[in-house]
Amino acid sequence: MLIYLACPYTHTDARIERLRAEIATRVAVAILLRGESVFSPLSHSMEICRASDGTVAGDYSRWQELSRRVLHVCDELHILKLPGWRESTGVEDECRQAIKRGIRREFLEAPTWALEELADRDSRL
Repeated sequence: MLIYLACPYTHTDARIERLRAEIATRVAVAILLRGESVFSPLSHSMEICRASDGTVAGDYSRWQELSRRVLHVCDELHILKLPGWRESTGVEDECRQAIKRGIRREFLEAPTWALEELADRDSRL
């Protein structure tokens, strides 16, 4: 089984975006440690964006085609319910694609540590 891990990314503050990418990566690690295969598009794409020194955009429109192609070969879509997940264009598109393809969706509550880190970061803005 292959899991596609979706979560919101875009935010008005780049520090929140980086934290969301870090949280997605840490959740992907936890899934891997359970013995399951996972693809975290945020973990993948943000490393490429960082390595490009800003020449590759991090917004969903840049990564939409790749995300859709990978999602189509996945067995499940897991949606990490970080703040903003309902408003996320990317998460919305990924859910629509999963429904269209008959891919099972599972909604994951955000880990307490993730919510605490986001709240702490947000309070310092």
